[in-house]
Amino acid sequence: MEKGNIAMMGSYDELHEKDLAFRALLGDVAIKPDTTDHAKTKPKAISTYNGNILVEKEDTQRKMGSWALYAFYFRLGGLFTMLGTVFTFLLMGVMWSSADFYLAYWVTQEKDYSAQYNHTNVVFRDIRNKTIYTYLGIVVVGTISHVVNIWQLIRLFTSSSTKLHQLCFSNIINATVGFFHKNTPGIILNRFLEDFKMLDQIIPIAFHFLIEITGNTLGVVGLSAIVDFRQLLPVALLFLLAYYSKKCFMKTSKDCKRLECISRLQINHTT
Repeated sequence: MEKGNIAMMGSYDELHEKDLAFRALLGDVAIKPDTTDHAKTKPKAISTYNGNILVEKEDTQRKMGSWALYAFYFRLGGLFTMLGTVFTFLLMGVMWSSADFYLAYWVTQEKDYSAQYNHTNVVFRDIRNKTIYTYLGIVVVGTISHVVNIWQLIRLFTSSSTKLHQLCFSNIINATVGFFHKNTPGIILNRFLEDFKMLDQIIPIAFHFLIEITGNTLGVVGLSAIVDFRQLLPVALLFLLAYYSKKCFMKTSKDCKRLECISRLQINHTT
C-alpha cells in the first residue's frame, strides 16, 4: 500500500524479487550486514509434538547475559527509584539486625544492673527507660523502612513493566514486513501472552522474597560472625553448594518453562 493505493501485490517471495527499494521495507537481512557477536549468542531450537499437532520449532538467541538483562529491566524503572529501593533495603536489613543484637545486649544489661541496683533505684529506672526508647526507635525505623521498601518496589516494577510493554509494542508496530514473515503469529502471541505474564506476575513476587530472604540471611551470618568467626566456614560451604545447585536448576527450569509456553500456545491464546 502507498498513499491508499495498492502499489504491489503478491507473496512475500514475489515482492522480495521485484524491487530493491521494497526489500528494505520487507526487512531483507541481505541489505544490512550481520553485526551480531556470535560468541555471545547461544542459539537454541525447541520443538514438541502435542497429539496430532506439531509445534513449529522456535529458535531463540540470547544477545546479552543474565546480569545485563536484569540491569536493563531495572534501569527502565528509573535511577532514583532503584537507588531508593536499594537504600531502604539496606536500611531495613541494618535495623532488623540491630534490633536482634540490641535485644541480646538489653538482656545482659538487665542482668548486670539488677545485681548492682534495686529495681526502685532512680539510676536503674533511667537506664531501663533509655534502653526501651532506643529499642523502640530501632523497631519503628525498621518498620517504616520495610513499608517504604515495599512501596519503592511497587513503583519500580510498575514503571519497568509499563516501559517494557511500550517498548515491545512500539517495536512490533514499527517492524518490517520481513519480521512477520519470519515469525509466525503464534510466536508473537507467545511473547506477549506467556512471557509477559510471567514477567508481570512472577518476577515482582520472587524479587520481594529474594530481598527478604537475602536480608535475613546476611543478618544472621553477620551476627554469627560477631559471636564466633569460625562459623563462616560452614556458611561458605553452604554458599558454594547453593550456587552450583542454582546454576544447574536454572538452566533446566528455563528450558522446561520455554517448552511449556510453546506447548500451551495452541489453546491458551483462545481462552
